[in-house]
Amino acid sequence: MKHFQNKIWVISILAICSFSARGAVEKNWFQDQEQYENYYNYKYYANIVEFLIHECTGSRSISYKLGFIVADISQSYELDLLKTPNFGSVFSDRNSFQEAAIEIRLMVTRNPDTPGGEGDPIHDAHREVLKIFREFSDERDLICDFIFWDEVRAFERASDIFMEDTRARFEGSRKFSTFRKETKESTEKLLHFFSENPLIDE
Repeated sequence: MKHFQNKIWVISILAICSFSARGAVEKNWFQDQEQYENYYNYKYYANIVEFLIHECTGSRSISYKLGFIVADISQSYELDLLKTPNFGSVFSDRNSFQEAAIEIRLMVTRNPDTPGGEGDPIHDAHREVLKIFREFSDERDLICDFIFWDEVRAFERASDIFMEDTRARFEGSRKFSTFRKETKESTEKLLHFFSENPLIDE
């Protein structure tokens, strides 16, 4: 059972593949640098929150719930709108196996200084969460009760910007209609998740 859970977790990582985005526009998937950065930030903060959920609850099954929501939106965006092949990362030339190897190294070492995968939002997010727990190693409640929800708020802002940018670029096209239809349920679940934030009115 434990092996099966680990396998599912790796599959989730590959599906989500979700520092400040500064890289050049990769592979011409993106129309311009702004689109690249908006999508990077969406996936970066989504993964920050997912890794924090796992660290704070100790349960991958709980973090999967958000992971699969984000993965559904990300995959539809990449396949329907960016028209990318269904493998690897849109942020690098690495394939899915290389991406998984980098993530497994971070899981094993739990060291944010472990090299590899810089510039990809999932790896950058994992490093940031490891840094948070290293910096506040004696203040777990602070991380899980306050920093977590602050990062959720940052994720919500990044999600709003990403969705607005996507609408501005693609609204009116058949592929945008497909994207909206395929992600309707996941988008509603994500909005519900954001509404649970106790810091929402601060």
